[in-house]
Amino acid sequence: MACSFGAMNASPALSVNSMSQLTHIKTNQRGHLLYDDAVVLLGHTGAVLTSKFSLDGTCIVSGGMDRTIRLWHLPQNEFESTPNFGVLEGHKSAVTSMQWKDMETLFSVSADRTIGFWDTITGDRISNGIGHELSVNDCSVSYSATSISVGDDGMLMSWDGRVKKATSSITTLFPLLCCELSKDGSIAYVSGIDPCVKAYDMSNGELLWSCQVAQDTVTGLALSSDGSRLACRLVDGHVVTINASKSVPTGISRVGPSFEGATPRPLRNIVRTCFSTDDVFLTAGSDCQEALVWDSASRRMRARYTDHKDAVLQTDFHPSESILMSCAIDGNIVVRQCDFKT
Repeated sequence: MACSFGAMNASPALSVNSMSQLTHIKTNQRGHLLYDDAVVLLGHTGAVLTSKFSLDGTCIVSGGMDRTIRLWHLPQNEFESTPNFGVLEGHKSAVTSMQWKDMETLFSVSADRTIGFWDTITGDRISNGIGHELSVNDCSVSYSATSISVGDDGMLMSWDGRVKKATSSITTLFPLLCCELSKDGSIAYVSGIDPCVKAYDMSNGELLWSCQVAQDTVTGLALSSDGSRLACRLVDGHVVTINASKSVPTGISRVGPSFEGATPRPLRNIVRTCFSTDDVFLTAGSDCQEALVWDSASRRMRARYTDHKDAVLQTDFHPSESILMSCAIDGNIVVRQCDFKT
């Protein structure tokens, strides 16, 4: 298993949280991968801002206002003694976003203005990157091992886990809330308070194109696996996709229609969006306590889940199973077996 620990006490930064619990919502007898239709992971002591499945789907990582990064087993066993099998500590403020760099390495960013690379086998913090002047809001990684971060300082920074300082940086005029990388790491897409999505060539920092998608803030970006579409979650709750091609014909807008069914409720939370691995579905959180799923081609709503008691900030699809995960301001993580693929 990618996230199992050989020696739980090998590093002081890593500990088992014996207070963490699993609770279930509804008994499931249909032979799904999860032991129940929906499982709630409890352990964070504040809002959970980010959660992601590992690349092979066997583990979950989460982070939030309590400054911890927590590692969880996928809840397949109701009697698992330590569902939250590890806690990574080191950030001095909220953990705002995380990405798996590979099967064993985690990339995190924080409101403490730092980034971190973590060895999830030993629990060690490999690198403590400094360079941002204000809160770091989002991060992204590529298959080529490029890692980027964006923050309230308007900076887009590129990182190498072997060194403490950023390897390159691009300055923009307004706070950046979200970012994405192309699969090969050659293009970075960013947006935020300025509701324009901008694409940068990471080899030279050149602005390739810019597209205004709304009149107000963009809180989340997600690039389809084929690199053709970029989903944008807007602060008013709407979700749109834009053409991510390097160029489009003159007079043709990059921006497509909105996805149906989202309930506008602009509370100005940073809410993310995400494609399924096959690009068939798109998901996003909501200020209305909902986890939403759409058909990405037709833009029709396929599912609306109301498992949380406060704004849902991030959702993620399991890499191979019909499972959706969501995390929220209520401090809970819900892992749900879904039927939207049937």
